[in-house]
Amino acid sequence: MEMKLKSIVLDSPSKASAINTFRSMEADYIGYVDDDVIFEKNAIYNEIVLLNSSENIWGVFVDSFPLPCKNDASWSEKIIYNSLTLRTRFGLLAKRYNLLIGRCVLIRKKKFPKIPEHIINEDQFLDYVLYPHVCKINNSIVYYEGVYSIRENFRRDLRITAGRRQLKKELPLSVTRRVDGGRSKSINYRKLFNLPFYNLLLFIVYKITYRLSKILVGFFLIANSDKILWKRTN
Repeated sequence: MEMKLKSIVLDSPSKASAINTFRSMEADYIGYVDDDVIFEKNAIYNEIVLLNSSENIWGVFVDSFPLPCKNDASWSEKIIYNSLTLRTRFGLLAKRYNLLIGRCVLIRKKKFPKIPEHIINEDQFLDYVLYPHVCKINNSIVYYEGVYSIRENFRRDLRITAGRRQLKKELPLSVTRRVDGGRSKSINYRKLFNLPFYNLLLFIVYKITYRLSKILVGFFLIANSDKILWKRTN
């Protein structure tokens, strides 16, 4: 498959403005790949094949999987990393609907909405607007690196939570409700209790870190409700 590359310099760099730039170009599909992931060489080709299979599919994304923990990480970093990636590594999340996940996305140009440039969570904006016409490809993987500290996890939770609240104010309630109804975070406890005892301990660490982060983010957002808490800059 032949691929042509073109470099574009933006006056006001942001992920949203970069993606919106593609809407003015001649193309059947618009896509993006995050700069901090590793994807299998056939991932984009497989996305194109799936999009070509049905006009009812507006967007496709590649399933993601965490990279192994770095060998030079400290013991505390390994515990945090392995506990926060435990659900994905062992497939512990209960089955959910096809909700778009970022990192490696391809969408029909004629269905691609303009993303408001002040939006924090661009991926979730597309998730809301394109649902339920998105599909995950099952024959490729995108690998990503998780977080190694509670501080990193807090910053990630802050962006996600602030962005979700922003979208709920900007989009009709009927749109956000239909998508959030399929956003199951239930744990498959049968799988969990079949894991080695060490992984059960990691799950406890995950639950404590998850709850602590959510509480801290909630208080932080209340205390700073009059400030811009997160802004995309590149």
